[in-house]
Parts: sequence; C-alpha cells; structure tokens
Amino acid sequence: MHKQTICKRCIIDNIVYPDITFDKNGICDICNIFDNWNKTNQKLSDTQKHNALQNQINEIKKVSKKNEYDCILGLSGGVDSSYLALLAKDWGLNPLLVHIDNCWNSEFAVSNIEKVIDYTGFDLYTYVVHWKEIRDLDLAFLYASVVDTDLPNEMPFVAMLYKLAKKFKVKHILTGYNNNSEGWMPPNVTHYKLDTLNIRAIHKKFGKVKLKTYPTIGPFMVFYFEQILGIHYINPLDLINFNKNTAKLILQEKIKWNDYGDKHCENIFTRFYQSYILPTKFNIDKRKFHLSSLICSGQISRDKALSIIKNPVYSNSFLFNEDFEFFLKKLKLSEKDFMHIMNTPIKKHTDYPSYINYYNFFKPIYKPIKNMFRKIRII
Repeated sequence: MHKQTICKRCIIDNIVYPDITFDKNGICDICNIFDNWNKTNQKLSDTQKHNALQNQINEIKKVSKKNEYDCILGLSGGVDSSYLALLAKDWGLNPLLVHIDNCWNSEFAVSNIEKVIDYTGFDLYTYVVHWKEIRDLDLAFLYASVVDTDLPNEMPFVAMLYKLAKKFKVKHILTGYNNNSEGWMPPNVTHYKLDTLNIRAIHKKFGKVKLKTYPTIGPFMVFYFEQILGIHYINPLDLINFNKNTAKLILQEKIKWNDYGDKHCENIFTRFYQSYILPTKFNIDKRKFHLSSLICSGQISRDKALSIIKNPVYSNSFLFNEDFEFFLKKLKLSEKDFMHIMNTPIKKHTDYPSYINYYNFFKPIYKPIKNMFRKIRII
C-alpha cells in the first residue's frame, strides 16, 4: 500500500487515482483539467453568459419551429436533469422528455419524474430496456471484473437520445451534464461510454441471452448523427453558474422534489455499484471526485468535503442491507456467487476487445475527416 498523498486543493489522492500527478504547488492534474475546461467560461461575464445562453435557446427554437418538439431532454429524476427541465419551461422551450427505464429505478426517481411532468406539462417518452437482456449484460460485466460495471446501463440512454432526436427531426439534445458538478473521471474509474466493441466482447464471453432489442450506439454512429445529421448535445447548465444545492432547494420548493442522496443514486443498480462494489472491490470512493468538482467550482469547502468523506459511503446499514438483498434477488445471484465475483481479480476493460485499443490508430485521421464532413453536413 502506497502512502496516501492528497491534493492540496481538492480531496483526490493517489489511492483512489493511482496515476495522479501534482504540480509544484501540490495541485493535482484533475484540478488543472477542471481549470482548463472552465477557462472559457471564466473569461465570460454574467452578461456574456446570459447572451450565449439566449443565443442557444433562439437557435433551438429557430431550427425546430416546424417540429412537434424543439429539442430532446434526457430525464433521470436526478437533480441536474430535473432542474434543467424546469429551466426549459422558463425558457419557453418544448422538449420531448426522454427517460430510459433499465428496470432499476428507485421510488425517488419515479416520483421525481412524475412531479417534473406535472409541473412542466411536457410530453414524456419512456423506453423500457428488455429486462432479460439488461440483466444478462449486468451479470456479464460483473463476471468480467471490470471497473465500469454500470456501462451497460448507460449505453441505452445515450443511444436512445440520438435515435429519438433523429425520429422527431430535432437538432439539439439538452443534457444536465455540467463541469461544475461532474468534472473529469480518470480511466481507472470509468470507461469510454461509446465502446460497443467492449460491450459486445464482454457479453460474448460471459453472457447467455441473445441481445435482440438492447439499444447501442458506437463512435461511428455518433459521427453520423453529429456530422451528417447535425444533431448535437448542448450543456446549458455551464452557462448559468449552476449550483447544485441551490438547484435542490428550488426543486423542493416548486415541485416537492425528493433528494435521493449522492450523485446518480436515483438508480438502485448505480447506487449499489458506486456505494459498495466500487469502494469494496476497486478501492474507489467516487464521492471524492464528485466533491472535488464542487470544491473547484466553489460550491463546497475542502474542509466540508473532508468531513463528508469520513462518513460511510452508505448512509445507513438498513439501506445497505435493503439494497444488497434487492440486488442479489433481482439478478438471481446467490450470496456465494456474488462474493466470488467480488474476490475475482480485477481486469482492465482493454483486456477485452475495445475501441480504446484502436484509439491511437484513429486519432490522427479523425480531425481531418470530421472537418471534411462538416462541409457536406445535411441540414
């Protein structure tokens, strides 16, 4: 075990992020990445941000004025997407709200989604992932012993947003992603979200059920959607000085929104994965990254974050026991089989076929091709 070395600005250390580097002031590379990402926004005044946001809103309305919906907005029931839906109403937009039900929704998520719909009056499109297929994928990734066990649950969300944007002929997908609360995750914590090659390879090795309806989208299809059809993600929360605690208070006041706890914990699989599997098997407490983003954006003090991190990842033993029992029962796993999974040696995603293995080959030619297709984009 290496001696712990922690960043002097945030709370990320060399235990949770072994490849961490520090500058001469003891500031980690993730803090520097955060600052580089935010340089553009930091140079903008509040008036300039407001104008940039208004330009985005006007563009959305302009290009989709003949359509039933002017944009797509992915809704999980979490704070970021719920707050963005309320803002979209204030901005006079008419998004199609899209929810991907991977059969792991918590009661909080369902309740929050219903409250957002009631308040905004927006239409909701819910895509339910075939349970036998997603269960088989979840089990395959558990047996594969890779860090991003949640990847099969995230893929349908990305895929369906693009596909529905094409179906309803809209050019903009609004996302609650924002630099102030998301930040950058290193490769030892997450994996490339469009790696359909990795998903297929792991499922082929460990899966048993044929995938007939499971939605996927790889880098080449995203290239088609973005560069040929002109469909793009936009992150409006980066232009409003987004503060998570303020957003929660507004949601609670306006729609009696339920706070589900830590980030992404509105989904039971994700909650158990982040709160137990990651810290227990992979020695990764993801709260350190989420809290560090809030430190860098000035939403929380470092001392406050350090005090939070001293508490167990699961807020109470009752919730852990409830989630543990539900997780095993839903996946039809015995406790013995689960403990075998937890004790299986850790594998890298790139130990299996993966687009990351080919990344260095495609990188030199990606930008010229992208620029070429911009010139012939279909509007």
